[in-house]
Amino acid sequence: MEANLFSLVDATDRTRIFAWGMEVLDDDRTDAIVYRRDPETGRTFLGQHSSAESALNRYGRRIPLALVWEYEDPLEAFGAGQDVDGGDPAGRDGEHHDAADRR
Repeated sequence: MEANLFSLVDATDRTRIFAWGMEVLDDDRTDAIVYRRDPETGRTFLGQHSSAESALNRYGRRIPLALVWEYEDPLEAFGAGQDVDGGDPAGRDGEHHDAADRR
């Protein structure tokens, strides 16, 4: 069994996360679990899908989303020049840190 974490993010602003998920691959089956908290109502949603791509297709019908895997380079996944939390790429000490420094 193998599990991979992913995020569904806004396709135009990848610092805005729509939902988090985990895709679980077994010998003969793949499943994905998605967690989302609605920012307007505060309600929590859990969903089960056949894959991360299936979840993207389901939720991406309403708004443009992109699938980002946890193991991707954060600077590439979220856009060069931005930190994964949407802040400045400079660290607390004011110096620039690349993705290798954060691992």
